[in-house]
This record gives sequence, structure tokens and C-alpha cells, in this order.
Amino acid sequence: MFPTSVNSCVRDPVVEFTVEKDLICGHSKIFKATFGGSFDESASKELTLEGVSPLTFRSFKYWLHYDKVRSNNGEIQEQPLERNETNP
Repeated sequence: MFPTSVNSCVRDPVVEFTVEKDLICGHSKIFKATFGGSFDESASKELTLEGVSPLTFRSFKYWLHYDKVRSNNGEIQEQPLERNETNP
């Protein structure tokens, strides 16, 4: 059985990303509330993000999967980000 996925779309240019719902909701209270609550996005499983570049969201998705951050030149940060109350 495949995990449930959600779609996030960024603009300028428009790019769609598919992310596993459990993964993105497990790392972000905002996505958890959006896709797990009573918002329209919970039913449609789609969210359009304004003001987020494709590169930024691609980097976020990489961090979700590997717990490491890539810089704009593609280098990988050696130390993973710490998760805490201000950075869940």
C-alpha cells in the first residue's frame, strides 16, 4: 500500500511538488494543521504556496527526506538542523 501524498505548488514559475503526507505533517505544525484539519486543502490534498521559490521548496523537501540542508551551490551542510519548539 502506498502512503498518502499531498501536492504543494509554488509560483513564479509554477512548479508542483508531491510529498508524503505523513512526512510533511510530521515535520511541520503548519502543514499538519492544513492537511489534517478542516481546511479545504485537507480534502483536496493540494496547497499553493505564495512567495516560495521552487528552489526553496526543493531544498525543504530534501531536508524532509535527508535531515540535511543543501546550499544554493548544491553543497550539503554537514550538521543537520536541530528540531525544537521554534523549529519543529
